[in-house]
Amino acid sequence: MPNVSEVPTGMNRWALFLRGINVGGVKISRSELKETLEGLGLTGVEVYLATGNAVVTTAGADSGLLARCEESLSRRFAYEAHVLGFPLEDLKGLVANWPFGEARPDVHRYAVLTATPEVQTELLSQAQKVVSEVEKFAGGNHAVYWEVPKGLTLDSPLGKLLAKAVFRSQTTTRNLNTLEKMLQ
Repeated sequence: MPNVSEVPTGMNRWALFLRGINVGGVKISRSELKETLEGLGLTGVEVYLATGNAVVTTAGADSGLLARCEESLSRRFAYEAHVLGFPLEDLKGLVANWPFGEARPDVHRYAVLTATPEVQTELLSQAQKVVSEVEKFAGGNHAVYWEVPKGLTLDSPLGKLLAKAVFRSQTTTRNLNTLEKMLQ
């Protein structure tokens, strides 16, 4: 993957995150995802893990990038695609601003990526009402940071909140370890 400083003038690196693939019957291989993104004219496509994480190069700000990705993925794989994404520089800031200290072996470090600031505000508001003392959360740029003991992710109050339909198409959760790998 080219370093951000090596990206040609007028081009930008973007981090893309697909919601809900390779779970619940929607299967997209890394090679199929790469091929689909390249078919949109994106270059420097790097795909990470089998959970729908990619870094791509695009011309300029490309305000229609996410919609084009969703349309192409929906058409090719016959499902309602939801893609969240933002400039790679923003991902660097998101990772660098992790608020809960160093990684520990007893907890998962997550970033709940949000489609819009309004979704983030609503998630933070609802989380304040339900989160238990065993988990931590805080707002960040494009995300809600979440730290939860291993083994409790799906059963924790915030985990259950994220499973609600209101957040399913507007958020996607990534382990901070994955986001760090995308920046290497």
